[in-house]
Amino acid sequence: MSVGMDLFAQVLTPIQSDPLIYTLFGGLLDGIGIGLVLRGRGTTGGTDIVAQILNRHKGIPFSQIFIVVNSVILLAAALVVEIEPVLYALIVTYISGRVASIVQEGVSYARMVFIISDQHEAIREAIFNNLDRGITMLESRGGYQKIPRPTLYIVVSLTQVTQLKRLISEIDPKAFVVVSDAHEVLGEGFQPMPPQGTE
Repeated sequence: MSVGMDLFAQVLTPIQSDPLIYTLFGGLLDGIGIGLVLRGRGTTGGTDIVAQILNRHKGIPFSQIFIVVNSVILLAAALVVEIEPVLYALIVTYISGRVASIVQEGVSYARMVFIISDQHEAIREAIFNNLDRGITMLESRGGYQKIPRPTLYIVVSLTQVTQLKRLISEIDPKAFVVVSDAHEVLGEGFQPMPPQGTE
């Protein structure tokens, strides 16, 4: 990043007329960069490490942790510097966190996965042992050969999709897998059921 900034500074004129413009675009570009790093299972070596740990073990959305942790640091800096640059930095933090989450995870936060495989028992065991997710086995029959074969149905968080696909590929590279968005998931391991009488 440091090398890139030095190189681009020679060919691009810095935008200094309106702080809001470079605040918005700075947050957008920063979020895209962080999101790409996270999609590659990496880290920037900053506060995103804390966000990833809490996301993995507590299920708290990455963007929420990222924004809160960085905001606390920036507000503490307000004791040393003027408040105006801190407020602009908070805007950058919010945009960056939201964009990074979208780049890393997509718009929805969970995925429904249907798995059809001759190795369904081995895949089921691997999911239980590695992902700690529940599985529903649906009775199904092939339309061509009419052979009965269970279909595994599982809902996983976005951060587990890559690991799930890797597990399936290692056990049965010929498995038929369908991954689709789950825009709202309620129950164990996801959002709690809303109280009665609320939406």
